[in-house]
Amino acid sequence: MSNWTDESGNPTPVCPIHALHRHLHLLDKEFGLNIMIGFELEVIFLRRTSASPPSYAPLTTTHSWGTFHPQDLTLALPLLTEIECALSAAGIRVQQFHSEAGQGQYEIVLAPLPAIDAIHTLYQARQIVQHIAEAADLRATFHPCPFPGAGNASHAHISLNDTSFVSEVSGRTEEEMDSLEMKFWAGVLDHLEAICAFSMPEAESYERVVEDHWTGGVWIAWGTQNREVPLRRIGGARGSRRWEVRCLDGCANMYLAMAAIVAAGYEGLQERKEMRLGDCEVNPARVNEEVRFSYGISRRLPGSVWEALQKLGEDEALRDMIGAIADDYMVMKKVEQNMLEEMGPAERRAWLVERY
Repeated sequence: MSNWTDESGNPTPVCPIHALHRHLHLLDKEFGLNIMIGFELEVIFLRRTSASPPSYAPLTTTHSWGTFHPQDLTLALPLLTEIECALSAAGIRVQQFHSEAGQGQYEIVLAPLPAIDAIHTLYQARQIVQHIAEAADLRATFHPCPFPGAGNASHAHISLNDTSFVSEVSGRTEEEMDSLEMKFWAGVLDHLEAICAFSMPEAESYERVVEDHWTGGVWIAWGTQNREVPLRRIGGARGSRRWEVRCLDGCANMYLAMAAIVAAGYEGLQERKEMRLGDCEVNPARVNEEVRFSYGISRRLPGSVWEALQKLGEDEALRDMIGAIADDYMVMKKVEQNMLEEMGPAERRAWLVERY
């Protein structure tokens, strides 16, 4: 969680934080906009059932989303309470926590902060969660799919905010902000296949790219309160400007993932892109091609990490915006994936669980 600089103190071209900071600065300087991010921290608590190779069993097996069964109350609630107290003591505000759909899975919702502060806080929160779990002889993992079925995401709620204030009166109307917002997200959607190489960076990430699982689906689309698309606009009061990026998990380098999103959104503003996709009110998986076409939906998310890396390699504009680190990242990810593919399933899962 530090900036990388050369001996003269200048940011290096391979610093992930600098890649994000540069585009946040351009967004503010050229368009009078800043970004707030609130992360959903999804975690699965595991017991280690053997040491070599490590194998795992979920802490709880009888719970379901949003409920607390007796097993949750006796095994998980004391742990979650200790975590919440530790986060609070560290100055990290938790808006809520609750059980998720998977065995041993819970979600901790962090309060929104300015973009870089939000990511710093996310990593600090993860460390606190994992340290407390280790003290209880558990492993807390953000692995996207350690078991078949429900997996972990790291959804980001992003809002664009007007910084072009004159005294206490904004220089922009709601309609003007709506227009800027749509141009920003049009840019993101145009580059979403390539962005996935950063936001879902492991082979296991794509076990969640499925239909009818509230994971964001397989089609590139957006919709108000639609959990079956990768970009969900949150409904509610006018001017809330909160969008949820759902094609994002805990294996991502969040600085790079957000740098890619902000860079693509900045390009959308620069080029005055119009939103070609309609507000999808249906589950794209449950309608025919004609209905999807009526919303402008024709592209799919990548089906594998290799496909995502290929899309990033083909997206010269996004790579140029992010800088030299994008090419270095592709080299590193290909070497990593080749290494992981040489492992057996149990060894590979343990390697990822113990690191994420």
